[in-house]
Amino acid sequence: MEDPSNVLRTTPVPGESGQASHIGGPKSGGGVRVVLLVVTLALVLIVGLGFVLPGVFVSLEDATRVKRDQIRQALAEDFFSESVSMVSSVPTGVVWTPYPAKEFSVKEHPIFQDFGYNQSFMLERNNMDKLYAIPNVSSSLYAASTAGKVWSTQGGKLASDPAKGYEVSSIMVFDDSLSFFRVMPLPKRADGCCPPVIAWFGNRYIVANEFIPGVYPPGAGNYFYVGDTASSAASRTFEVIPIPESLTSKRHLDLNVFSHPDKNLAALLYCLTSVDDISGMYCSQYGVSVASPQRIVEVMRRNTENSFKVGWDESHLYVQETDNQVGNVTTYRFPISEYEDDQFISSLSQHRDPAAKGEPVWAKMEVPITTKANLLQMDIDFTSTSTYAAYSRAFFTVSLNGKPVGVAYEEQEPKGLHAKTVYFPELPLGTSTLEFRIDPLSFVRSPVRIENVRFGYIDFEEK
Repeated sequence: MEDPSNVLRTTPVPGESGQASHIGGPKSGGGVRVVLLVVTLALVLIVGLGFVLPGVFVSLEDATRVKRDQIRQALAEDFFSESVSMVSSVPTGVVWTPYPAKEFSVKEHPIFQDFGYNQSFMLERNNMDKLYAIPNVSSSLYAASTAGKVWSTQGGKLASDPAKGYEVSSIMVFDDSLSFFRVMPLPKRADGCCPPVIAWFGNRYIVANEFIPGVYPPGAGNYFYVGDTASSAASRTFEVIPIPESLTSKRHLDLNVFSHPDKNLAALLYCLTSVDDISGMYCSQYGVSVASPQRIVEVMRRNTENSFKVGWDESHLYVQETDNQVGNVTTYRFPISEYEDDQFISSLSQHRDPAAKGEPVWAKMEVPITTKANLLQMDIDFTSTSTYAAYSRAFFTVSLNGKPVGVAYEEQEPKGLHAKTVYFPELPLGTSTLEFRIDPLSFVRSPVRIENVRFGYIDFEEK
């Protein structure tokens, strides 16, 4: 049977198609009122590492569906790379089926709950505790995205549990036993709109795509990154891959990624133009690209309502186009010799601040809790003046009583002093230990300022 995971089809989908999906949902009848406590910490810290950390991003668009009967960003002409050729027959060794994802239970592996897979429906309902991870070529490592926060509203009030979900868009990399587990943050944050699409380049590198529907920063569009899973702790992040101009401003691409069975390459199959008519949404323009750890090169674009799938052999990428009306199949191939030796070149590792030690720093203190508290607010600002400031990356963690309750990543944060709020289960009255920690993910030093730290309480009122 044909594996549908690398096939794009054009059959209209009835109903409200194309809307963003997310983990979790609103609590029934959940209203909310926020009370700031008199327990306030007048705290100013200067930490000698220096990076800017994530603040509150305001989503400008909640969905990516276009209006009915409107074609979205159509391109006028078909495009074929000069290296594309049509073939009359397909070699028997072509691989058309990606490696299947592996299922992990978040109940049996509670570490996933620390990275957003802690929504009530996942833990309380039968067969809803599943996480599907993508294996690398040798199935020695797996990759899956963290689960973002869900800021649902009900009657104009916050209805989701703000302590659920994970704030920093990241990719988890782990082995079968989870004895190896690494979290690699992405440069942007989709803010719960659209989970990233990920695939492997061979056994070591990961390609990731995020669609940003319109948040600050950095503006709407598609972004592609590559991450090196074998990198040291001081560079375990993703960096941007150059992409064709035609992809940067596109809406959600309905992207399918198919990794080469044994090379550091992946095929990207996507929808460039969608039409939303009375029978539903369908794709009217397809694109295929080859991705390597250095670049993404567009192979072809087709204005058609036909279906497409991609496959690999040792020397070519194959694209099959099926006419949905009469069933005719046309096969194209594209040589990959020019791209198969591409290696990842880290710009972060090439820009090292001689003053940076590359070591984590932290500050810990005892705080009195005299009334109910389940949130902490603060203002943070990372103010690097280093020549290398553009290459600074840091991961910020807030812990209470030894347990992390809030995280932030420099690249996903707005610049300047801004408010940050973290949520956690209600603290016991008495004394708690509050800790701020910064881990460097690059080789650049800069200071972070934390001030106006105060506790508060958010009360969910069930109706």
